[in-house]
Amino acid sequence: MQWITHGVKLRWKRGPPPPFDHGVSLRDATRQQQVWLDAEKERLLENGAWTRATRRSHVSRAFLVPKPGTNKWRLVVDFRWLNQWCVKNRVKMETLKKLRRLAKPGDWCFSFDLQDGFHALGIHPDFQKFMQFDLQGDLLQCSAMPFGWSDSPRVFCKFVRVMVEALRSPQAAEDRREIKRLRDGSAVRQRWSVRRRTGGAGGDANRHSGMRVLPYMDDFLVLVDSQREGFLRREKVQLVLHRLGLRRNEKKGHWEPTQVVEHLGLEVDLKLGQFRVTERRVHKIHARRRRSCAMQREIGGGFLPGDWRPSRDSANPCTWQYQRRGSTYGSSTSCWRRNAAGERR
Repeated sequence: MQWITHGVKLRWKRGPPPPFDHGVSLRDATRQQQVWLDAEKERLLENGAWTRATRRSHVSRAFLVPKPGTNKWRLVVDFRWLNQWCVKNRVKMETLKKLRRLAKPGDWCFSFDLQDGFHALGIHPDFQKFMQFDLQGDLLQCSAMPFGWSDSPRVFCKFVRVMVEALRSPQAAEDRREIKRLRDGSAVRQRWSVRRRTGGAGGDANRHSGMRVLPYMDDFLVLVDSQREGFLRREKVQLVLHRLGLRRNEKKGHWEPTQVVEHLGLEVDLKLGQFRVTERRVHKIHARRRRSCAMQREIGGGFLPGDWRPSRDSANPCTWQYQRRGSTYGSSTSCWRRNAAGERR
């Protein structure tokens, strides 16, 4: 793929934007944020995700987004002005809805994240000047694909498709030629041609003849028949990642085979065939609702009672349950929510 060898090029609607300068970013960082920011800047400069710019050209603002439950942040560059000049593309991603077709009763699973997933792809040198930002007087530019650019999700999903096809292929981990074929895209084109000739059936059969993997951006859930098979599949995942030049984030995901795992904010129970909202997500829903009600009281002049608190029943999250039909879970789900009176609606 050209993206791997030369970097990703920005695609313009009617040509590139004229030079702009949105000023210096993060001048008011707290002491704790500053410590993290210094270490993060050194790390990203060292691994090549950022480089120092020599000439001021198209300077955007940058800001920090806190990571829940940690004392860390994610630095995001505000490319909203730049995004207006770029071609907009739709992104189609696989979600937990597909788990109903992949999972079987009594399955095991493990999950993993990619280390600095977006940074696996570089930005073409001719386009790095459009992704500049001034970090406390230090003029930097993105040499790897950043958060905040509107086309990053589409490009990354297309890139990750190579790894997913390698994992779903029975012979990918054992055959270096298969990895090369997947890397240059010929295997993907061949699979689509099979799918067109067979009306879709042959393509799906070929697709799931290998590992059952559910990708979502840089999060991956792998389904296996037993705990023992889970350990064997982990070795294949490691081998495919190594041969494609990718790394697993050892601090994220659930690497040990299990039957209950938290994935994409939901608890997946393969014993009972259920999705459950985690307690942490429930607390977030309550906190967000309290903030919303406080704003409504402030705007509406105290319309809501000051001692109002959302009860667990009034904010009871949905529960998804899929039922078995034949050898796979059915395509229909039952999703319900109960109000404060306990009535189904």
